[in-house]
Amino acid sequence: LVEEDGTITANSVGSKTGTIVLNGLGGSIVLSGKVTAAGQNAGTVGGQVEVDGNQGVTLSAAARVSASGAAGGGTVAIGTTLARANGGPGTTSILTATTVDVKKGATITASASANGNGGRVTVLSSVSTTMAGAIAADGGPKGGNGGMVEVSGATLSLPGTITVSAPLGTPGTILEDPRP
Repeated sequence: LVEEDGTITANSVGSKTGTIVLNGLGGSIVLSGKVTAAGQNAGTVGGQVEVDGNQGVTLSAAARVSASGAAGGGTVAIGTTLARANGGPGTTSILTATTVDVKKGATITASASANGNGGRVTVLSSVSTTMAGAIAADGGPKGGNGGMVEVSGATLSLPGTITVSAPLGTPGTILEDPRP
């Protein structure tokens, strides 16, 4: 069991993408803190965050996961690997959580904060996914398109919110599998 309730930061700097990987091989992860791989400076995109435990992943109500950036959102993988999240649907993962539970109040963001496209967010389990929190992969307020969000599991409960908006661009894509 990995329990994280502090702050972990690996921000992108210039062309170097910040990456954070939390894996609970053979166990579970409970995330109650803040995990940030942001691209805060002008022209910088968000980084990459992976939170995966093959027994299960829980994001508590206080959890904050961000891969947002000024010039575009990065990639967030919850319950699966970054390789799977970056490859999109159909790409196999050697490590997928049995269950994922994103509690109400938890936030996951991979948005552009200035001018850029929204990023990619994947919340995936092999058995049961509950997504009661909030996910945003929005395009920037000064331009850019919305990102891609996938929320999947053999059974899926989705009382939370997902946005892939783009005030000055094309809205992004949301994949719910199976549709709740």
